Amino acid sequence: MVGYYDLQEFIDSAEHGVIYFNLGSVVRMEDMPIDIQNGIKEGFAGLPQKILWKIESDRSTINLPKNVKTKKWFPQYDVIRHPNVKLFITHGGNSGVIEAISAGIPVLGLPIFFDQPRNLELFKHWGTGLFVDYNNFTKEEFVGKIKRILNDHRFKENAVDLSRRFHDRPVSPQETVAYWTEYVLRHDGAHHLKSQAVNTVWYQYFPVDLLAVVTAVVASLSYFLHRVVAKTLATVRHTFTQNYS
Repeated sequence: MVGYYDLQEFIDSAEHGVIYFNLGSVVRMEDMPIDIQNGIKEGFAGLPQKILWKIESDRSTINLPKNVKTKKWFPQYDVIRHPNVKLFITHGGNSGVIEAISAGIPVLGLPIFFDQPRNLELFKHWGTGLFVDYNNFTKEEFVGKIKRILNDHRFKENAVDLSRRFHDRPVSPQETVAYWTEYVLRHDGAHHLKSQAVNTVWYQYFPVDLLAVVTAVVASLSYFLHRVVAKTLATVRHTFTQNYS
């Protein structure tokens, strides 16, 4: 990692390897519930690995274990490609997911919202990672799954195999981007490739007209059923009154 000598030395000198921890920029550590903050710190303190932890605020660095190194920014892709980095703990954002697949590194997920749970379900399906339920977080589960991934060589093997398939393509991503950029320029904007949705009026695009029809049908059926039930109850009540008057 050119220009990051202290970081290079930290990773190279880790006898038991390094765990890289980054939950993105949307959720700050200091905004997490205190039990999760303490559970993560205590969990890291009991591990033999060194920890690289991306943290936004200096307030979150209070009472950190001695095996933890923090920064507000890391060259993430370079870090997770280093052979001595054994695990990537992530929230499951799209960028981190793609980088993890490309680097061939096992993943432990801590999904919080949006598409993150689905992204991390895929790592579990591929056999390249596990995830922890943020809403039911426990230190024991967190540490247990870290150890499970690190001690089971199949997670790393599956991650390497997934990376190999990811990179096995006819042309590189750079060549793909260059080709299609030049293609659009050669064909005056490539309007023939544009979706017809750009020419659709808003009430069809969303599709308000279809929703209006469905709503009208449901409302009509509801009204009809209401009338039938009301009529039936009225008839039963009238019969009951006549029989027992």
